[in-house]
Amino acid sequence: MATQLIDNQYFTNNLKVYSNICKAPSACINNLHLVPAAFTVEKIIGYFDNPLVDPNAYVNCNSQSSQTKTGSIGKDEKLPNLQSSCNLLCNKDFEDDKLVQNGAFGFFHQDLVSCWSTTATDQQIEIWGSGFGGVPAYSGNQFVELNANMVSTLFQNFTAALGGRVQISFAHRGRAGTDVLSVEIGPVGGILQNLGNFSADRNAWKYNTINYTFPDTGKTNYTLRFKSVSAAGGATVGNFLDAISISLPQPSASFTIIQPNCPNDQNGIIKIQGKQGSPPYKYNWLSPINSMDSTVYGVSPGVYQVEINDFYGCSETLTVRMDSNFKSDSVSQIQKVCESYKWPANGQTYTQDGLYYTVLKNLNGCDSILNLDLEIFKVHFKIDSFKICHAFTWPITGKTYYKNGRYHDTLKTIYGCDSIFSLNLEILPENKQIETIKICNSYTWQVTGLTYTQSGIYSDTFTNAYGCDSILVLDLQIWTSNQSTETIKKCESYSWPINGQTYTKSGFYYDTLKNVFGCDSILTLDLDILPITGSKLTVKNCESYVWLINGKKFIRSGIYSDTLTNIFGCDSILLLDLEIFPSFKRFDTIKICESYTWPVTGKHYLSNGIYTANFLSQFGCDSSYYLKLEILESTTAVQTVSACNEYTWSANGINYLKSGTYPLHLINKDGCDSILFLNLEIHPEYRSENDVQVCDSYTWPINGKTYNKAGKYLFKFNTNDACDSIFILNLKINPNYTFYDTASVFDHFIWPVNQKLYDQSGVFHQLYKSVEGCDSLRILLLEIKYIGTVYVPNVFTPNGDGINDQFTVFASKEINTIDRLRIFNRWGELLYELLNFPPNVSHYGWDGNFQMQKMLSGVYIYTIDWTDLKGEKHIEFGDVTLIR
Repeated sequence: MATQLIDNQYFTNNLKVYSNICKAPSACINNLHLVPAAFTVEKIIGYFDNPLVDPNAYVNCNSQSSQTKTGSIGKDEKLPNLQSSCNLLCNKDFEDDKLVQNGAFGFFHQDLVSCWSTTATDQQIEIWGSGFGGVPAYSGNQFVELNANMVSTLFQNFTAALGGRVQISFAHRGRAGTDVLSVEIGPVGGILQNLGNFSADRNAWKYNTINYTFPDTGKTNYTLRFKSVSAAGGATVGNFLDAISISLPQPSASFTIIQPNCPNDQNGIIKIQGKQGSPPYKYNWLSPINSMDSTVYGVSPGVYQVEINDFYGCSETLTVRMDSNFKSDSVSQIQKVCESYKWPANGQTYTQDGLYYTVLKNLNGCDSILNLDLEIFKVHFKIDSFKICHAFTWPITGKTYYKNGRYHDTLKTIYGCDSIFSLNLEILPENKQIETIKICNSYTWQVTGLTYTQSGIYSDTFTNAYGCDSILVLDLQIWTSNQSTETIKKCESYSWPINGQTYTKSGFYYDTLKNVFGCDSILTLDLDILPITGSKLTVKNCESYVWLINGKKFIRSGIYSDTLTNIFGCDSILLLDLEIFPSFKRFDTIKICESYTWPVTGKHYLSNGIYTANFLSQFGCDSSYYLKLEILESTTAVQTVSACNEYTWSANGINYLKSGTYPLHLINKDGCDSILFLNLEIHPEYRSENDVQVCDSYTWPINGKTYNKAGKYLFKFNTNDACDSIFILNLKINPNYTFYDTASVFDHFIWPVNQKLYDQSGVFHQLYKSVEGCDSLRILLLEIKYIGTVYVPNVFTPNGDGINDQFTVFASKEINTIDRLRIFNRWGELLYELLNFPPNVSHYGWDGNFQMQKMLSGVYIYTIDWTDLKGEKHIEFGDVTLIR
């Protein structure tokens, strides 16, 4: 089978997406040059997807050294590179809490050290600042000493990645010499696995890594513990720790690629399969794909990136390159032509220089780009235009032309293209021009600047705008203007027929016309306007007036006129301004009540009759007034009424509360006043209202009845005037009360009713008066509860006789669960721990053994965590003696 050399960079780019994995550092990509010619990228990727190949047998070729497992688990083995940011622990470098300065140290309660706890009974953790005692931190500024005030264990609980392979790392250093610690891991409250003992001297930090695989099933709440085994400086001196971490493997992936045939095709397929890390995986294809799918379609050749995230949020961005199976090709063509070019490749015609291309398909169906480098030589075209006198000889042809016209000739350029010359010729001959002028009085010729007042023929010669001779001849004819005057006398106004204007004043007026030659003819009007005279007579008269001018009689006011002739023979107009004042009579008919005062005379009349009065008007004319008077009478009536308490008079709708006489003014049928009087007598109603408050019942003296319910009661009777008398009783009956108090309390209860203290459950009574003074009973239903107590024996004998064989926690009936029991030896080492168990049960307790070994007789320390019925937490400390 033939082989071919694959480009090293190309091969590297395509394998980069697999985290640069290979069998060993010496067998990295640079040694993989020769592969079968038909061995496509898809098959190469398939090789690494082969399930027979163990993916964990590859290492990161870019790492400086492989990371190995240490301790007692087994022989060294290679692991994938682990990313430190994917970590199961918190406060892994003891830097989250700023507790000490550099060069200082201190003891701190475990609650002040984030995430970490200790088995020390005093719950103290010793923190050192970098440089204290001449010891620098492995990283950061703070680290811990495992042995604080006693031999203890430092631990942190976390959520495990079940089924995942992790790397446990920590920095360890001795203080006074060589110190030893052990590392344990396992479910919280379950069996712990010892990962081995680790030693370090005082000269330098030692960084340890341990590979560990979590089981596929079980609890996810895990604990990691660092337990002091020995310290060269004693129980409280030694075992420094720093940079503790549990690193998750960084996720990676394998790809299956189906490439498009051509570079511009968009039918490629990329399938991604997550590896390492903790499934399930999430995929985020970055732009331009922008997809969350594990398989993406419609991909064109190019370089793409995908971000893979595993279940714990560990992420890695991988790069994959997509190439095409076949390439596009390109061909260039150079053309130089005259004027235009039709390209056979696409049938288009071009008239401009430029770079053009068209896309065809090659034998593989991919784009084949044909480029055209085109240079167009233009046809040379020149036009000469000349205006000249007599004739013109054209240098292009050497010919002489005597007539106007367009002449052409064609030559060849150095590129063989036509060069066309054109001549636009205009022959300008000498000319003669005659100007005929007919004008009035005189004429100034612009050609010579001379003014002529006599008719005649005049001439001048000059050069025209084209430089040729021109002769101008003036044929001049002079005509004269004339004048006339017209004298007119007219009355009032005159309209002059010459211009149609009307004049009302004497004077000289002029107008200009054209005579038969078109020259001005000036006409003068000498006008004399004669006046029209007149007079006005103003007359005021009674009834009528006779005008002596014309003997006419007028009976109406108005302005009247008559026309005579004055001494000028013009009209003389007379005006009569006449005002006629009548003599008149007035009749008044009056109907009125009681009396009437007549405004005409000012007299007061009390009886019917016809009355007259004569006057002169303000104009001196007679005036007569007549009054026909009728006097109408008023009426009066009285109504007497007797009522109880109040009365509403129907005549006016008013309600009256007091006796008295009340008038009402009305109008009778003649429209005069009619007064109606109400003579009213009001008799009172009697009303008495009493408020009574008693216990149980009440007998009302008014009617002798006994009432045992609260309410409002009425009793009615009539007075001598037949008016109501009402008695009202507002009765309130206060009952004897019985109240119940229910109380459920811890230990004891003080009843506020009598301030007595009760320490036993029961039913209690108390009599008292209510605020209304009635007898009342108060009943207390009391339940006394106890928070509970816990107690333990101070001696137990685990000798197998069935009596007192286990150290058991006992409690009162209120306590159902003990939160935690822990047993320590005198050095603070945790020997036994039990969580969430019932008290008073013998088989829930310490049997005196540790790690399957019987402990010696002696005194041991215990702590008991329990919660009382109030929900309050308690911690009991003490010691117990074990006797064998």
